[in-house]
Amino acid sequence: TESARVAQLLTEVQRLELLVSSTLMLGREQTAECEPTALAGLIDEVADLMGPSLSHRGVEVERRCDELLHASVDAVRLRQAILNLVTNAADAMPQGGRLLIVAEADIAHATVTIAVEDSGPGVPEAIRTGLLDAPASTKPFGLGLGLAVCRDVAAAHGGTLRIECSTELGGARFV
Repeated sequence: TESARVAQLLTEVQRLELLVSSTLMLGREQTAECEPTALAGLIDEVADLMGPSLSHRGVEVERRCDELLHASVDAVRLRQAILNLVTNAADAMPQGGRLLIVAEADIAHATVTIAVEDSGPGVPEAIRTGLLDAPASTKPFGLGLGLAVCRDVAAAHGGTLRIECSTELGGARFV
């Protein structure tokens, strides 16, 4: 229907606006404008925004986050980082696959971990550090800015970005 097409176009425009704004902020020293945020809602927003695109690619998404889990975060910037990681995971699975977005609290260390993992080929250990150090891309038309944005967002929240293997899905796990 026409209204469904318009809704999909507006969703894509919103996604592109997030991408452009985060790219323009790259390399600038930024402080996170944090406020208490329900992480399940934030993850749901990203999954809903990307849903049509992921479904079209044959990517099945699972979300795991306690509905009561709140954290003091810059929701706009964190949403962009999760969006970037979801996009990268989908790009790593051109034939479709499974994607998992997890948010967990570590009460003992007063931290929250957010991970995006996939059933794709994974990231060889030899190139993991290089991917996080400087903008680089393995995609034909990629600029490598997505992970740089994620790294900056993590740093603005006092955290780090790391790449692991997904023990559950067998692909990459970006934490």
